Amino acid sequence: MPTPLPAPALLRRLDNGPVSADLSAGLRALAKDCGLKLDPDAELAKSWCLFWVAELAPSLPLAGFCLAWAVADEIELISIGTPPQARRQGIARRLMETLIAEGKRSGARAIFLEVRSRNTAALKLYRAFGFTALEERRAYYPDGEDATLMSLNLPPATASPLQP
Repeated sequence: MPTPLPAPALLRRLDNGPVSADLSAGLRALAKDCGLKLDPDAELAKSWCLFWVAELAPSLPLAGFCLAWAVADEIELISIGTPPQARRQGIARRLMETLIAEGKRSGARAIFLEVRSRNTAALKLYRAFGFTALEERRAYYPDGEDATLMSLNLPPATASPLQP
């Protein structure tokens, strides 16, 4: 059962292609609040892009996002974020549940991600979903911090291979 979001929350998948200028600006601002860089227009132009946003209310700023790429029979989590004021409310957990459900539905065999090795909150979240560390990438980030490469194997599906 998916983790409930604070009412009146909405988790919405974005269609590939152009989005409104307001939504694009909101996504850029959200990414910046999360300490991330994001070009939503460039990402959504990719046919292999999977993109969800969490909204607490239409009049409020976005409360989270999840960006992944579906390629062949794998999904790569590119970025997930919630701004500081929306953390510890289950939003990232719900976004991860949605990503994993999409992976299973589409027949992906695994989900991969890279995370800062000192990001204990993210590591705890990913481990709670069954992700395991594959390797450390030394000095991976521009500031010299290491990255941990993680994966989650998904059960074999009877569905057709992953479609973009």
